[in-house]
Amino acid sequence: MKSIIITLLLVVNTVLGGVAVLNGLAHELNVTPGNTYKGKIELQNASDIAQVVTIYQSDLATKYTGETFYTDSITNDRSNISWINLSNLSITLESKEKGSIDFQITVPNSNTLAGTYWSVIMVEPRDPIHVQKDESGYSIQSKIRYAIQIVCNIGETGITDLKFLNISQETYKDKHYLEVDIENNGQVLIKPTLTLELFDVQGNGMPIIKAEKQRIFPNSSKRYIIEIDNIKPGVYQGILIADCATDDLFGVNVTLHLKDDG
Repeated sequence: MKSIIITLLLVVNTVLGGVAVLNGLAHELNVTPGNTYKGKIELQNASDIAQVVTIYQSDLATKYTGETFYTDSITNDRSNISWINLSNLSITLESKEKGSIDFQITVPNSNTLAGTYWSVIMVEPRDPIHVQKDESGYSIQSKIRYAIQIVCNIGETGITDLKFLNISQETYKDKHYLEVDIENNGQVLIKPTLTLELFDVQGNGMPIIKAEKQRIFPNSSKRYIIEIDNIKPGVYQGILIADCATDDLFGVNVTLHLKDDG
């Protein structure tokens, strides 16, 4: 049977397929209904040949299982696709040339808007996938598209709410982890910092453990990984706290049973 090897052309500093995005993969604005805002996506062709880049819009959602969903049609009731007008749908960049894609956001003049609205602008090299056959099978080199988030927050409006979906102890390559799945049930983009505070049976506190901050859009979910490998075997009571960097803190009690692998 022929094997298929997928080679992703990923270079540090967000250079994909010879094209670099120079000003970040997220544009977050505080907006007011009825107003218009302008922005741009700055690009550079880092390769030695001309590059044709296609630009289009998509909705975005994420799930704690690691899936990211992009849809060509508007499937999110908080999509701002219809608010955004792109200056062009394709751009040709000569070798080492810089260019930009301008966009304009026109926020509907409605007093019912509250919270966060978002979508992504996709930037994708047009070159076809290159397939090369060798002795071991097929080697496929594919270009990767950028998904540039355009996030609009309606002032400081909207409800902040989250739910702890699943909390489980896992072992991977002899290391112990706590997996915590969090869902955003509110109206605003949240960026929770997750901390774990544990106490042994004598009531002694353990060092606080933190997980890396993540962005979670409304109606989306993310998985947090907390390493608990350095904690001695035993039974621990504790609390998981999600700090959304607002006035809102969310917590849940946990019990951990850590066994001696020996």
